[in-house]
Amino acid sequence: MKILILAAVFLQLVMRSDADEVYHFGDIIAFPHQKKCRCETALYKHYAVYVGREQIPGKAPYQDIFHLTGHTKFQATCVFGKLSQQPYHYKENYLDGRPGYTVGDHATIRRRIIAMRRMCRRYDLFRNNCEHLATYVRYGRRRSVQRGTVGGFVWRWYRKLRRLLGKRSLFRYFFSKTPNYENISCKELCRRKFG
Repeated sequence: MKILILAAVFLQLVMRSDADEVYHFGDIIAFPHQKKCRCETALYKHYAVYVGREQIPGKAPYQDIFHLTGHTKFQATCVFGKLSQQPYHYKENYLDGRPGYTVGDHATIRRRIIAMRRMCRRYDLFRNNCEHLATYVRYGRRRSVQRGTVGGFVWRWYRKLRRLLGKRSLFRYFFSKTPNYENISCKELCRRKFG
């Protein structure tokens, strides 16, 4: 039993130091969500801001990310969490260096986190999601593009077509034509995709 406890403590320390080497305070971290098979492009990504070991009001010592999350959209709120509970993640500061986007300094990012934790807005897929929160904390501007995901691709084209066809007709067209892949095996789906 002692060995098991020591191993768990050691693994926790190793995971914590690995995250500190990869991420820095204020980095945006992406968590891609797969639909069904590894060969598929992520449907969407969840985003968080890395806070590491920084002492922030309301944050426990073992928590190292800040994000907008919840079991339902009505329960979603801005909270601190644990990076180690997420299976796959990577740094995605995709707006660094883009015109109009300046990375906030340490103190500014910290102030934004404290403010958003106190005044977290209600979740809205198009106006206030986890990516909006992460980009606001890092850059001071809200933006959501879901870069490199199926959701991002669909959303870009949906906005373009919506201007041409009108809001209601496009909604009916798009959602009535969505194929159902639930009964197709991963092997068959990947074969179709890659030949």
